[in-house]
Amino acid sequence: NRVIDSFEHAEACGRSEERRRYLTFAVVGGGATGVELAGALRGLVRGTLALHYPRVRAEEVRVLLFEAGAELLPGLPRNLAAQARKRLCERGGQSRGNTAGASGDGEGL
Repeated sequence: NRVIDSFEHAEACGRSEERRRYLTFAVVGGGATGVELAGALRGLVRGTLALHYPRVRAEEVRVLLFEAGAELLPGLPRNLAAQARKRLCERGGQSRGNTAGASGDGEGL
């Protein structure tokens, strides 16, 4: 619901810093769940939401994946983690290692 609300707000406002805030989503944790959530969110943006919110371009949406450790998917072979990072980036997501999310309140991280 929060993602849909953000799209509704973004579509209603102009191309401003406010619009950018509505279209930036942060996922904290680069384990299997975080990587899956970030990928699913990018898929939702390019699929269903693109049809329902035509004034929001997929390129405007930022999905940021933060991982406290150096690599995504710790515990898996490095080649799989590298492939996951590559696919996320190909789909417009971004990942940042060595970056912990200390706290979040709905207004910022």
